[in-house]
Amino acid sequence: MAQHVLEQFSQVNTWHSYTNTLPVASPWVTAPEMFAGGQVLFRTSVFSAIKKLRKYDDGIEFGIVPLPKYDENQENYYSPSDSAYYETTLKHLDTRDDESEVMLDLIFDNKKFDIGANYNFGGLADMFSQLASAGSSDIVSEFESISNTVD
Repeated sequence: MAQHVLEQFSQVNTWHSYTNTLPVASPWVTAPEMFAGGQVLFRTSVFSAIKKLRKYDDGIEFGIVPLPKYDENQENYYSPSDSAYYETTLKHLDTRDDESEVMLDLIFDNKKFDIGANYNFGGLADMFSQLASAGSSDIVSEFESISNTVD
């Protein structure tokens, strides 16, 4: 799946924009501004970005959806997670509609924890974004180059 996503990211200036490659001071500021401005339809993000979207007073409407399934054979949605504030903050303070709460349940009911990514063993957590920034989909070679430090 990672290989497929990176291959899509390597097709620069097509259907996606990887904000880390934009000539901006901070993709963390630019990405929510682009979304709020209607320049993008979907945005992957950490949940704390919901607070940033709520600050826009011009009526921005947004919803929450899980990452898509790889294909129709994938049984469940899978979502990475390192957030413990989902029940209190996300579901009850930050969402604007019942559908978003249902989507959050779908996301968090299928979360997976990757200790290698959480602790960035051998640069594992940075590997995907570095490959995407470089326009490379060669995840196999990159993983092999750090595999002795993540075993």
